[in-house]
Amino acid sequence: MNRTYFCKKAIILQSLCLLILFGCSSNTSVSIWDTSFNGSSYKTFFQVIFDTTIQGFSLTPDGNYAGGANGLFAFGEKQVWRVKPNAALDTSFGGTGIITLSNAIVKGIEDTLVTADGKMLVCGLSAVGDAMFVMRLNVDGSLDTSFNGTGYMTHSSAAGGNYDFAKTISVDGNGKIVVAGTSKDAGGDPDFAVWRINTDGTLDSTFNGTGFTSVDLGLGDESAVDIAIESSGRIVVLGSYVSGGTNYMAHFRLSANGILDNIYDTAFVSARLRGGTIALDSADNSYVTANFSILKFDPNGNLQLTFATSTSTASSVSNIVVMPDDRIFAIYSYSDPVSIARFTTEGVFKGSHRFPQIPNPYGGTADLGWNSLISDGAGKLVIAGTIYYDIDSNLTLWRLFEF
Repeated sequence: MNRTYFCKKAIILQSLCLLILFGCSSNTSVSIWDTSFNGSSYKTFFQVIFDTTIQGFSLTPDGNYAGGANGLFAFGEKQVWRVKPNAALDTSFGGTGIITLSNAIVKGIEDTLVTADGKMLVCGLSAVGDAMFVMRLNVDGSLDTSFNGTGYMTHSSAAGGNYDFAKTISVDGNGKIVVAGTSKDAGGDPDFAVWRINTDGTLDSTFNGTGFTSVDLGLGDESAVDIAIESSGRIVVLGSYVSGGTNYMAHFRLSANGILDNIYDTAFVSARLRGGTIALDSADNSYVTANFSILKFDPNGNLQLTFATSTSTASSVSNIVVMPDDRIFAIYSYSDPVSIARFTTEGVFKGSHRFPQIPNPYGGTADLGWNSLISDGAGKLVIAGTIYYDIDSNLTLWRLFEF
């Protein structure tokens, strides 16, 4: 196993911890939950968008909420959805607010993103061969045939083999689509892969000369899980790899033209990469979720050991957002219920609040699964997650005031 690129110094994750016991630190006397949203601050789409995992979550230009969902079981439906700020499904999107994508095109959705013109991008694994796909939908949910003539494009040989899988999608400052995931090389080993796509659905040949690049760090089962794009156009990639049956973090950067630019000092900080999200602040420091912590790296890729936001080992970070004023909000799983917390860019804890308990139609309360967090740009945060009722899992949205 070639670990040359990574600093091998021993860092015990708990030594970074600022122990925050949310049961004591949560502010329960002041409600931050926006009860104008469905009268309760949350809405579960029970047996409407269900048996799902949430794949991507975005704010539309007109203030709606949109995302994707995969069925959990074999041949489960692959759906995209749009919800109004009043918690009602937006029926101008596909007639019902929910669109089921064709199983002939889509094998699995991994991420979604709504662009500035209101169109939705969807990426994942294609049902046609072992290829990645990127799809673009019009505002009304129909396929945008100005995108590659069909509304979608596929690719299957970024690393020289014949298997590509798109895991995350973004748009750079020029409006070009940046996708990252994994691609198998000629020997069948998965490498990191990044693609850049023009707005017409063709590969951008100014990116590494081909429109795609693969990065082999000599690790194992390498895959990108999230990306963030600096104002300069450089692409910061968060990924994972497998060694000895355990998942570890990888973190690196590409230049704007697709060349490996920097490999960040992950220092083997994570025995398992949980959540796997990345966000940049105004100075291009990167914050990543890893197991029970948020880790901070400076623009040169150095792990900032003075930044400490970990909770107890009973908690795990599932999502993070960095606001324009550099406030950091993060969602932590902490038994039942889950909590949302705020930190400064120096890792100073500024408070947390527990999620409201949601009644379970089968009795008791519902369990919360992984989730996504966005800002509506108007002082509120919106969360999309999965609520488990007995054997069913259903899309649920929450809305709260920033704090």
